Amino acid sequence: MAGTGSLTTDETVRMSRFAEDVGADAVIVVPITYWPLTDNEVYEHYSRVAKAIKISSFAPWRFKVVSPGQRPRFNHCGRSLFGLS
Repeated sequence: MAGTGSLTTDETVRMSRFAEDVGADAVIVVPITYWPLTDNEVYEHYSRVAKAIKISSFAPWRFKVVSPGQRPRFNHCGRSLFGLS
């Protein structure tokens, strides 16, 4: 598993694709920022990364930027988003 993340979604996607290309089985994507984001901003960031790669992606839930109340909404986003099969 490789850790990826940057200040932009495009750069995070690039890093996640690189990790996949060099053999990572999964990526853990750190939050895009360390101040609160809207639900839509969080969703867009993680869903764009998940859709750009074929390996699983995971999101760390302990960061304050992603609150536990946001998690159920993302459980329906797709195969690899947040490591769901």
